[in-house]
Amino acid sequence: MNHADYLQPILILLFSAIVGITLVQKLRLSPILGYFLAGLVIGPFGLGLIKSSDIIHALAEIGLAFLLFDVGINLSFKMLWEARKDFFGLGPFQIVSTSFIIGLIAYWFVKDLTAAFVIGCGLSLSSTAIAMPVLQDAREQNTPLGRSVVAILIAQDIFVVFLLILLPNLTTGTHNLLVLMGWALLKGIVALLAVSGIGRFLLHPMFSWITATKNSEVFTGSALLFVLAIAWGVSQLGLSLPLGAFLAGLALSESDFCYLVKTEIAPFRGLLLGLFFITIGMSLNWPLAFTAAPIVLGVVAGLVLIKCVLLWVAARLVGYCKGFGLRLGLILSQGDELAFVLFSFAVAQGLVASQTAQLLLLSIGFTMALTPILAKTGGLLSCEIEKNASDSTSNLENTDDGHIIITGFDEIAQEIAKVLEAEGVKYKAFDGNRERIAEARSKGFAVDYSDIHRPKTASLASLGRAKAVVNLLDDPESSLYLADALKQLNPELPVYAATHDMNHYEELSKRNLTDVLVKDKATARIIAGALLRQLEFDENRIQERLGRMIREETSLSAAAAL
Repeated sequence: MNHADYLQPILILLFSAIVGITLVQKLRLSPILGYFLAGLVIGPFGLGLIKSSDIIHALAEIGLAFLLFDVGINLSFKMLWEARKDFFGLGPFQIVSTSFIIGLIAYWFVKDLTAAFVIGCGLSLSSTAIAMPVLQDAREQNTPLGRSVVAILIAQDIFVVFLLILLPNLTTGTHNLLVLMGWALLKGIVALLAVSGIGRFLLHPMFSWITATKNSEVFTGSALLFVLAIAWGVSQLGLSLPLGAFLAGLALSESDFCYLVKTEIAPFRGLLLGLFFITIGMSLNWPLAFTAAPIVLGVVAGLVLIKCVLLWVAARLVGYCKGFGLRLGLILSQGDELAFVLFSFAVAQGLVASQTAQLLLLSIGFTMALTPILAKTGGLLSCEIEKNASDSTSNLENTDDGHIIITGFDEIAQEIAKVLEAEGVKYKAFDGNRERIAEARSKGFAVDYSDIHRPKTASLASLGRAKAVVNLLDDPESSLYLADALKQLNPELPVYAATHDMNHYEELSKRNLTDVLVKDKATARIIAGALLRQLEFDENRIQERLGRMIREETSLSAAAAL
């Protein structure tokens, strides 16, 4: 074969990817769908422009490796601890319950325990590549809803790593399944310890020396070398290449060079990951969607319903409101791109029938395409649910001591609440606008209805139940009333206030409050920093948290500019 012949499929892949992404961007859809579309068109079930080849599969596997590397490098133990309720609660509950129920249904049809296990586990996963852009488009990735989604997705990604270790050892026999699962877990722990040792004793000195050269090309090449070398080394131990990349990312996640490496590798990751999704599209037998339409539609509806219901139940069990649970379930109701890898491998090993896998893969593709619509529907429905669920009176008297109280839950209040939640500080928020309350509660914020003119509300807020009050009320009359009531009842209580109205600002300034600000982009950051200092947080930790807020503001501004 002529060397130039190897270039032809790559040229077709790149051209089709560009066209596919351009089309879906016009429709405001995920780029992942553009890659799928490109694969459907050029693949063997479409125009047949590309035949399957070793070079394409190699590029796709490297793309998958970079996807799991990205998962690993973003897996911060500190972040997991901040989201421990979701990571150790919602995530495992969703994985186990969904795998079990779908596995039971699958066993009813396939009559094979191993196949049912693989199908249940594969369909329990949700797509990071689809769910995260949906949150980012709505600017909700840093809300309680966004953090819960991320925590569940990370739990699922770790579960995928476990499956990647387990599947190569699975056979059609079921008597040794528990032994195989234990052996897979042991191999994973050994590989993790080995890579952690490399990261600790080799990685930091190596990158310190490389950065001293001040040569960006050397750093980029070294970052790529590290990722691919670890992935290859782990594969030589009998584990998968993507698993090795995940462990490489994990070794880098707590390193000082984490952000620099992510920046340098990002272009390669995006391109190779795109090729991975195109190969998935090429593998889809889309004409089967017409010949087996009732089955595909049934699987799609069943998958969405089961995932949505189970996540709603899980959210309610850990204390989230009804609207939040509904939104969480609909955002994560789709299948996952990694299920394509799991099912393809299962077919190659004879664990799942090829026809069954094709039907499941088609169904997953449809659920991924439906996610933006389902997420938007969930947002509308959850707001209606929370409007009806919000109480007509404040429940402040039922709160514990030591809260920060926020009145007027606008965008600035949401930013402050995010910081308080991330740092484990209790807060209670109140507003008189039911629509604003419903929207905030659907995102996971703890907001209640309150008529601020009731004397009991102000007195409870001041008599030992709060460490500080943040007054962000829009209405000047209500805001001034609250400021006067709090100062009269407890002059020592710290009170922070902010407003857009300059006349209102001047009146608040006369009340001798702790701080009065004009609302702008920096207001949330200033008040959050002041609250953390008042609560005697370490200054380095405060600066780190405020730095995150600045980076988030910068990324949102950049996204808005695009």
